[in-house]
Amino acid sequence: IFRWKKGQLNGWTGFANMGKTTYVLQCCLLKSIMDGWKWVCFSPENYPAEDFYNDIVEMKVGKNVSDVYGNKMSLQEYQEACEFINNHFFFIYPDEAHTIDKLHELALVLMKKHGIDGLILDPYNQVEQEESDTMYNEVKKFASIIKRFSVKYNISYNIIIHPKLPVLPKDGGEFKAADLFDLAQGSMWGNKLDNV
Repeated sequence: IFRWKKGQLNGWTGFANMGKTTYVLQCCLLKSIMDGWKWVCFSPENYPAEDFYNDIVEMKVGKNVSDVYGNKMSLQEYQEACEFINNHFFFIYPDEAHTIDKLHELALVLMKKHGIDGLILDPYNQVEQEESDTMYNEVKKFASIIKRFSVKYNISYNIIIHPKLPVLPKDGGEFKAADLFDLAQGSMWGNKLDNV
């Protein structure tokens, strides 16, 4: 059970290739469909933007863009979904440094132009950081900056955070789900995030 709330900082995690991005984008898409929310997305792992947008189009239509897997959408379905997605999702990918200041600068332009409701950074480790004496202080400073941004501009701020490598279960059972304590500097993320 989850409710979107502006001014809050949400952290999303899960082990590699478990669908963190897909899950978060699906939740954002549903919020856009139900309530018209608009999103700024920094997702360099889904570059180029065409791939990012096509993934959301497929979520919206429930069919594939290509005919590789069958169940291909029609041109009309594609065009209608593209129109919706282009009005609700804005992909940013700075040509220069991927610093938090640059990402916020681009987000602010889109916020003023389109009335953005939420921001997605996917993932944290792709945002270039200033040198810090410890990772604890790096996370503390970064999380403070993005929390202030979410409150000041009244947006839902979402960050996908990769966990540390999972520990193999001793009994040969399944991995446990990743949680706050699997994140590097998890205690600091716990202090700063509103929801994990």
